Amino acid sequence: MALNCGYNALRGQRRESRRLELLAEPPALVDPQAELLRAEQRANVRAALAQLPERQGRLLLLRHAGLSYAEIAAVLECAPGSIGTLLARAERAFLTTYQRMELAEREDAVDTRKS
Repeated sequence: MALNCGYNALRGQRRESRRLELLAEPPALVDPQAELLRAEQRANVRAALAQLPERQGRLLLLRHAGLSYAEIAAVLECAPGSIGTLLARAERAFLTTYQRMELAEREDAVDTRKS
């Protein structure tokens, strides 16, 4: 019984020291500007995905969700051997769309500055 009381006391001291360490650490500072940029980037990615044909958008989402080529082929009901080619085309289409949107956004920003 005395041994268990000793173990309990040691566990209690460890818990207390962990609590103190957590209280001593300053909270992580959030950079509002970086958070705004991340939110804008997420919105741009979603908008670019929405402009792609549905199959290409689904293909990219499934791949970036961690599915294997075989799993993607089963979902899209196509041959597993064609997934690599389809994925490469979808990535190119996404990149083109995303870059075009960024360029248009920059041009709008320049136009509003001139006005």
